[in-house]
Formats: sequence, C-alpha cells, structure tokens
Amino acid sequence: MFKHNLFSLLSTFTSDELKKFSDFLQSKYFVTNKKLYPLFSILEKFYPSFQDEKLTKKFLFEKLYPGKTYHDSTIRDLLSELLDKCEEFLKVDNLYPKNIDAEIELLNTLCTRKQYKLFLKKKKILDDYFNNNQLWAEQPFDKVKYDIALLDFDIYTQIIKNTENIQKRIELLNSISFESIITGVVLIINNETRKHIYNRNYGAETETTKFESYLNSVDEFLNKCDFNRQTISFINYKINFLYYKTFRNREDYNAFNDYRLFFENNKHYLDKDAIFDHYVNILNHCIAVKRSPETIEILFRIYNDILINKYYINKYEKYLNPDFYRGVIMFGIEQSKFDWVRNIIDNYNDCFEPSIRNKMYNYSMAQIEIADGDTLKALDYLNDIDLENFIFKYDLYNLKLKIYYINNYFEEALSLVKAYNAFIRNNKLKNKEEKLIYKKYVDIMELLIQYKCGKKKNKLEDISFELSKEGRITFKDWLKEEVQKLLIEK
Repeated sequence: MFKHNLFSLLSTFTSDELKKFSDFLQSKYFVTNKKLYPLFSILEKFYPSFQDEKLTKKFLFEKLYPGKTYHDSTIRDLLSELLDKCEEFLKVDNLYPKNIDAEIELLNTLCTRKQYKLFLKKKKILDDYFNNNQLWAEQPFDKVKYDIALLDFDIYTQIIKNTENIQKRIELLNSISFESIITGVVLIINNETRKHIYNRNYGAETETTKFESYLNSVDEFLNKCDFNRQTISFINYKINFLYYKTFRNREDYNAFNDYRLFFENNKHYLDKDAIFDHYVNILNHCIAVKRSPETIEILFRIYNDILINKYYINKYEKYLNPDFYRGVIMFGIEQSKFDWVRNIIDNYNDCFEPSIRNKMYNYSMAQIEIADGDTLKALDYLNDIDLENFIFKYDLYNLKLKIYYINNYFEEALSLVKAYNAFIRNNKLKNKEEKLIYKKYVDIMELLIQYKCGKKKNKLEDISFELSKEGRITFKDWLKEEVQKLLIEK
C-alpha cells in the first residue's frame, strides 16, 4: 500500500462523481492516453479508502503491463497524469451546469460570423433562462454581459433605424449601468465580509472604515435613484447589504431582523444555492448570539425548511451534508426535542451519500440514546460504527469515554484514554487550540476515573478549579455537575 494525492482527491468523490469521471476518461476529446481509463478501473475497486495492502505500484504495473519488466517511473507518471485529469474533470464538472458565460460568448461568436438565425435561436433559450430561472450568485453580472451582447447584435444587423429604437437602447444602457454598479457593490460587500471573518477568527488587522463609508454612500445613492427595485440583481444587492450590516453589528437585533425579514420575503427570487447560503448566515447568527425563545423558534423553523425543501442540495452537494445534519441533531438534543430528533433520523437518513448512511444512522442514534438516558444502547450503536473514514471520530471517542465512566467500565475507559491521547497527538487535521479542547476533557476524565478507583483523592478540588476557568472543554457542563456531585459525597 502507498499514499498518493490522487487517492486523497478520489476519496472525496461521491459515487455519482466517480461514474461521471469514468465517462470523462473514456472521452477521446479530453483524454488521449489509453492507459488512464484502465488504471482508473483498477483503482476504482479500492474506493473510497484506497488503503488495501494489495494496492502497490507494482500491483498496478502488473495489471496494466502483464509480463513486462517493472518500471517505477512508468506508474508514477501515469498516476500523476491521472491526477491532472482528475483536476481537469472537476473544472469541467463545476463549470458545465451553469456556464452561462460560455453561452454568451457563443452568442458573440455567432454574431461576428453572421450566423443570425442561430443567434436568434440561442437568444430565445437564454431569454427563457434569464426570465424564468431564479437568481444565483453570478447571474446579475452575466445578465449585464448578455444585454451588451444583444446591443452588439443590433448594431451588427443594423436593427436600430429610428429615434424610438435608439431611445429604447439608451434606456437599456442606463439599466445596464445600474446593474453594473449593483453587481460591483455586491462583490465589494462579499470581500468586506470576508475581511471581517478573517479579523474575527484570526485577529487580522483590516481597514474597514473607508469601505463601510463607501457602501453607505452607494446605498444612499441607489435609494434616491429612480429605477426598478424588483430586479433580481437589486434584491440580491439589498439582501447582501443587510447581511453585511448584521455581520458588522452582531448585537444589533434590529439589523438582524431587517436582514432576515427581507430575505424571507424575497427568497422566491433566489435559487436553492443562494437560499441555503443565507439560511446558513441566519443560523450562524442565531447560534452565535445569546439564545432567546425567538432565536430558538427561528432555528427550528429554518432547520425544518432546509430539510423539507432540500435546500442542502446545491451545486456543491448532492446529498445531505453530515456536518449540517450533526448541527441539526445536536440542536434538537440541546432543546430536549427527542421526538423531533428521532423523526429527522427516520426521515432523512436515506438523504446521505450511500457509503456513509449506516455510519450516520448509528452515530445519530447513539447521540439521541445517550441524551435520552440509555447509555448502553448508545454504546451498541457506537460499536457498530466503522471508524475508517468516519468524520466524527472525536465525537465517538468523547461519547464512548463518557459512557464507560457512567457505567463504571473503568478498565475499558483507561484503555480508551490511551488510544484517544494517541489519536489526538497524531491527528493532523486539528490545530493545537482545537486539540486542547479535547485533551483537557481526556485529562479530566482520566483523573475522575482514578478518583473513583480510589487514587488521587486530592485532585478533585484541582479539577473543579480547572473547570471554573474560562475556555472550552468537551462536555464541560456535565463534568461540572459530576465533580460537584463527587464533592458533596466527599
């Protein structure tokens, strides 16, 4: 077995993407090396882990070149070329579904080649697209380019022959100017929001005053202008502008409410991708601020709407995202809505990518059972989870250690402590700060187990002091309750 960047990338593919990549490799237009498809066909059998001991470079060579002398460089070159094709496929796959820019360029090409009948045929298709489709992020700018392409066509074909037609074109150019301003401002808003995210998450110093003054001036200018405010581009601008105001002033409930209500009243203009993005913004805001009955009600309503309408399916995700689903489950458990959580588990498990459905079912059932008090039943579900490629390994370790402790399985718990510490130490995906949250939990759990086993009796007060400090620790509230109970018993 050996490691390669190709295997890492292929392991992220869904089964549908894998099938499309297979078709891509069989296209003579994109792929000229006849060995790439046979190589992929061999590798496909090792999907998704690519960790079989059988998978060696020599094994691949012998499958592709039976009876020939092994050359390591041949396989290395083939794997590198297949990785290049894998990246090329992702570019094509991401561009193809909504590559309106290419369609507009085709219009311009047909016009310059004087293929006017074909131009008008393609124009009708794009007219239908812009008139009937809901908004997605790049569409306003594409609409501007489309309108310019139509003006160029009028000039080429000399359709403009009287003052009335000229006046219409001038009005259209005015409209295009507003669209260009609005589209440019949306890009600036998005960039400013990113800067604030970097500042908030990493303490990066960013200049914001000038841009904020500029955005306020543009908003004031647009509010004074006489133009159609029911265009999808203006609605997109206004939603993003209000979100920016909310993001800059997290404690300003009125700003948040203005953003939320404007979005909810106009979301029918947006496509599923944009709706999901703004729903995530609202969810993150509600999660970040102090909980109130109103924010809790908003969270329940949005989670339900996303799941029922399948807004989680977008240009990036074809299945229910495990991280989003985990957030839903944990929120429901936090609010003690166990029937609601069980209903979600029953109705949405089939919405995951097929290869992870069984793992996600066992994981979510373990979470609800331990919350509902049946720790041994939860342990059964956890033991049925195959850890290989399981994304919530930390959760699994945390839950198992808690269950072992609750049920006085101290020998198993101490064994798990060693395994968990090794996992934290060797895991490369978490930074030091994140690891510390889990490491403190493991250390405290180890001390509690030793205390219950009659060792380190003097450590209980130290644990209590550690838990009283600021900072995140896994299951912190539960640990506080447990230590307090032991202090009373002492």
